[in-house]
Amino acid sequence: MRLRKIILVAGVALHLSFIAFNNFFDYNSNEQFVRGVLSMGDVFSGSRNLWRSIQLSWMQTLFYWLIIATETIAA
Repeated sequence: MRLRKIILVAGVALHLSFIAFNNFFDYNSNEQFVRGVLSMGDVFSGSRNLWRSIQLSWMQTLFYWLIIATETIAA
């Protein structure tokens, strides 16, 4: 049972390492995805939820670097 837990934790760490590696080295395409999510670009223009979108580019970049840092620390 202990070996299974070690293998599971190692697998999750390896997976998070690949994700962090991809986010760091394919920065532009992943950043554009994060910007689209944070700006809520796919939401209808009349939606009442647009008040919570993040339009400031420096804040979107900060969020993206926080995502990369969190993935790196978790790995």
